[in-house]
Amino acid sequence: MAPPLRLLLLGPPMLVTASGEQLQLRTRKHFALLIRLAVEAGKRFTRDYLMELLWPAAAAPLARHSLAQALTVVRDAVGREHLLVQRATVALAASGVDVDLQHLAGCDVPVRGPFLDGFEVPGAVAFEQWKDEWRAKLQPRIRDCLVKQMDAGRRVGDFATVERHAQVLYELDPLAEEGVRGLMEARAWVGDRSNALKVYARFAAALAEELGAKPSPELARIAGLLREGRRAAPRPAAPAAVAERQEKRFEAEPLIGREAEFATLYDAWLEVRGRTPRIVVVTGEPGVGKTTLTNAFVSTCQMEGAVVARAQAYAAERELPFAVLAELIKQLTLQRAIGGAAPEALSELARVAPEILQAFPGVPRPLEWAAEVIPLRLADAVLKALEAAAEESPVVLVSDDLHAADNASVAIMHVVARKLAQSRVLLILTGRTHELRTVAASALVSDHAIRALQWLELEPLGADAAERLVRTVAAGAGGGGRSGEVPTARILQASNGNPLALELLTKEWVAHGARSLLSDLEAVNTQPAARVGIPRAIAAVFERQVPRLERAARAALDLAAVLGRRLADLPLYEVVGLSPPAAGEALSRLLEEGFLREIRWGLEFRNELIRVQAYYAIAAPARQHLHRKIAEQLATRRAEDGPSLSLEIAWHFLRADDALAATAHAIAGAEAALKVGAPYEAESVLSAISRQPMATSSQLRAHLLLAKALLDQSKAEVALPILDHLV
Repeated sequence: MAPPLRLLLLGPPMLVTASGEQLQLRTRKHFALLIRLAVEAGKRFTRDYLMELLWPAAAAPLARHSLAQALTVVRDAVGREHLLVQRATVALAASGVDVDLQHLAGCDVPVRGPFLDGFEVPGAVAFEQWKDEWRAKLQPRIRDCLVKQMDAGRRVGDFATVERHAQVLYELDPLAEEGVRGLMEARAWVGDRSNALKVYARFAAALAEELGAKPSPELARIAGLLREGRRAAPRPAAPAAVAERQEKRFEAEPLIGREAEFATLYDAWLEVRGRTPRIVVVTGEPGVGKTTLTNAFVSTCQMEGAVVARAQAYAAERELPFAVLAELIKQLTLQRAIGGAAPEALSELARVAPEILQAFPGVPRPLEWAAEVIPLRLADAVLKALEAAAEESPVVLVSDDLHAADNASVAIMHVVARKLAQSRVLLILTGRTHELRTVAASALVSDHAIRALQWLELEPLGADAAERLVRTVAAGAGGGGRSGEVPTARILQASNGNPLALELLTKEWVAHGARSLLSDLEAVNTQPAARVGIPRAIAAVFERQVPRLERAARAALDLAAVLGRRLADLPLYEVVGLSPPAAGEALSRLLEEGFLREIRWGLEFRNELIRVQAYYAIAAPARQHLHRKIAEQLATRRAEDGPSLSLEIAWHFLRADDALAATAHAIAGAEAALKVGAPYEAESVLSAISRQPMATSSQLRAHLLLAKALLDQSKAEVALPILDHLV
């Protein structure tokens, strides 16, 4: 049976009942007597020791009388059977009071401050000395407990808990780096970089003044990440050498109701730090929070020393070979994370990421190889580069929306995933379960030979988590003053637990109140819309927001929806009459309105659903016009080389319904793709133009290339009729 009373000594001392009611003893010395007996429950103390401890200045008869009165008060509080009083000794039974100190070993105790914080007994010098001795004795154990409690909070992404324990540790020992780090992480988690850096500055100053020391390199690295912080809307890039090391922190969005999923990822991260590679496939329906969870998680990994690279895949760019791989390698290059790899490996990677040649001037240009050999050499180079990077820091790679990734990139990732061994590499792949059906993506995520592979399915939020998200979003959107008015039940009914729909509907209600879309629940539900499969709740909010945009912001939104990964390429916005500075301002406006979010290297749509909604909201003739103008602009960029540029131009012309203009670029792009071992992408574009009228010479070249692309994929039965037709 549990003791009826709890004695809390880690912080201001309190005696509480099982129901939480706080009990007050008659005097401070009475409480001090209970504390002394309880700290070493079961131990027998002589009456003379207790009198000297609390009544040293009193005459012996008076001290004995005071002790007897105090024992009566303590007996009444804890129960006669728990206080063991004999002629010469006194003891408190171990079962009499549940003392929080007894739970320090298991770290399942609330630490509110130092031992007996603020509790003093005037005139009791011996008691004060005993208190100081025990405070010093307990300090390391309290510190270890707080650190473990912070680690437990990190594991589930609960940085409010991390901050609470870090604050206590900081107050206990302002020079304890674990507490400073916890405070910095927690402030950064909620976007308060300014106060996070103030904590660091105070710590660095105190460390220098008191110990003549500096913060650890790890803490200094975190401070550097926070100083970089979020970038403003992108500006036109000026030619410059690659920086020594460029790290942009992933900014976490509100993460509610995903503690278990976060813990699964964090457990994988702990294994990776122990040199056991992991590949985690995060799946779920559109808007369920795959990217939000992943960004929040990699933010934590980055704070803990990981090198992070993330690539967002776009369905419109699926036909561009190595688009996803190139983005990942580019980010690792800009962070100087792969500089330790062999020059031969870096040379191979320069085929898809020319930034390598600028970042590492001694790297030779890639040699020419047979097309069928290049993917294998690329995969080997990626593996060697990752292993080299992981020797210095753990590496976290994220491929967002794997279902939209190009086959060439996915095939390389598949080979690398099979060969990863004893390296600190974590690969996170997100995608929609029912859309992971492309040959390469399906083969990767269903390969049972990859022992490091595990799945993490995200379900819609439960009612409790959904309510918490609504309250949090409402407070952040300015509806905190009338939080009781938030129609939570209606929002939950309209969203079906979809976090993105919950957020957008809540913000829409805060903005419009009684005139919000919730007035017609039948019009806002997350059943798929027939046209483009977009949840109607999200589509309805989008249609409500767009008319509020100024002309420049609306023009930027239209073009951004067409640009894909070039969203932050400001010179392209001249297509819609916006100069680069004006485009930057317009994108900032879209960021404020919630259409976009900031990521490591620029901007992207909050969710692919929003981009698709924006894309199909443009009238078809206007979309074709934008595709054509983008193609014309890209065609002038002779300096930007690579197997993807010609294909990108060709696909823009094709989506502009201008096959004639697309032909030359499609043929050039297909040739480039075949040279680097990307026959699937070559087949896609050649199949698209082969059905269109073209010059005889171009038609012959296109058909020959198409046959080669098919043969390279072992599709001889499809290639032979094409060759027979040419004979």
